[in-house]
Amino acid sequence: MLGSFKETDERKYLSEQENPEEEVNVCVSITLHKNFKVKVKDYRIVDEWIDEDGNYNVERDFSECNLYDSTYDQFSEDVKNLESNGWCSDETEIILDR
Repeated sequence: MLGSFKETDERKYLSEQENPEEEVNVCVSITLHKNFKVKVKDYRIVDEWIDEDGNYNVERDFSECNLYDSTYDQFSEDVKNLESNGWCSDETEIILDR
């Protein structure tokens, strides 16, 4: 026999009771993204021309820009505000939005 009748009744009673609320530590990891403009100077001018309407045009290559430093320099206060509120920066990726 697995248990007496009394033990079975006690288990049933305990399983019907609502547990008290307890605090547990958790780690929350949230991936966020936002598109915005950053200023860069380390781009390369590929071509310059004047079109048939007389407008000056420039083709720029941004593929070698240091986007991480430019973004961090311009938005470091936002990151510091998050960190001062207990958030930790796990990973940062900057992608050129074309």
